Amino acid sequence: MSLQKIGKYAIVREVGRGNMGVVYEARDTQTGRTVAVKLLSTASLPSGADRRQLVERFYREAKAAGSLVHPNIAQVYEAGAENGQHYLVMEFCSGTTLRNVLKFEQRVGEDRLRDYAEQLLGALEVAHAAGIIHRDIKPDNIIIGQNSRLKLMDFGIAKIVSSATMTVAGEVMGSPAYMSPEQVLGKPIDARSDLFSVGVVLYECITGRKPFDGDSITAITHLIAYSQPDPIVGAPDYWQGIISKALAKDPNDRYKTAADMLSDIRNRRAPAVAPRPPVQTTNANVGSQTTFAPPPPIPPYQPPVPQHTPPSQLPPPIPPGYYGPPRPVASDSSLGTIGIVLGIIGFFFGGFAIAGLICGVVASQRNDPRGGTAVGSVVALVIHFIALIAAIAAPG
Repeated sequence: MSLQKIGKYAIVREVGRGNMGVVYEARDTQTGRTVAVKLLSTASLPSGADRRQLVERFYREAKAAGSLVHPNIAQVYEAGAENGQHYLVMEFCSGTTLRNVLKFEQRVGEDRLRDYAEQLLGALEVAHAAGIIHRDIKPDNIIIGQNSRLKLMDFGIAKIVSSATMTVAGEVMGSPAYMSPEQVLGKPIDARSDLFSVGVVLYECITGRKPFDGDSITAITHLIAYSQPDPIVGAPDYWQGIISKALAKDPNDRYKTAADMLSDIRNRRAPAVAPRPPVQTTNANVGSQTTFAPPPPIPPYQPPVPQHTPPSQLPPPIPPGYYGPPRPVASDSSLGTIGIVLGIIGFFFGGFAIAGLICGVVASQRNDPRGGTAVGSVVALVIHFIALIAAIAAPG
């Protein structure tokens, strides 16, 4: 049976689900105000210490978020429990998530992005000053309402810096693609971790893709910890500088405060960025997946240097009228010799005189300026004519 009422709040509809529970639109039956009620889900957890830790974290959220008052932070009104169900009552923010904006528009224009960034960083400036780290900044937790008013939602895994660190075995607190390197490596975090997440969101708004994306959580966290994102193309230079500084692997190379980052965005000023570490040159095995380092850059094309041959080594010039080496043709002297023999035979037998004449003519035609013996051909031709006349005059 669906939930109808909890405390003094009448449930209107379900509006979303998260890691820690279900969010409903509800109406305060005493004041008539529309609110959001977040119902803590403990059904999937075993009883005992884990359940108690989750409940304690839930009330820690109420205490942390309830102390924040800012036009870009969703206000928390109260927390309570009824029939073993713990709930949190928050400001109901109408609009759509930044995730839906990116889903339909792919990218956010520069002026609108700068406006979003200023509102988001303004909210974090207040939260960080109160010692609160959001730890889960992502497009899903950013609501865009009327007149582009931004609301930062869900301090559900916020950590009070002055409180003892809470850990739950096997649990990753936060959305992997937007986590900072120190989060994925299990190191201590501070406000600069949130600024890294802001850099990831801004990168995605400009390029339409996440700077660190992969097929598995293991691959994504490895990229966050050890790889650099592709440069931003097609945006003003100051965005590349601001986002690069926010995405620095070492927290000491990032902005120290949200106010510092906000100042550069408002002034469209590119900060000084620490040089990037060299890209790994070996393949790294990440769990069951192998991540390959990018290949080295291709060197620019260098045209070959022309090689000049000294004049003394050049071949001799071609003489005028030279047509190349002699063609491999049959020797005209052989044809002439055959013609002479046939002519002599024709002197006695007229029938061979014609054949001798043909051989002599062919020998003469085969002779040309590219080779051959002209004198031999002429002599053979003369003898052929004599043989021909003798054959005609011969009896019978």
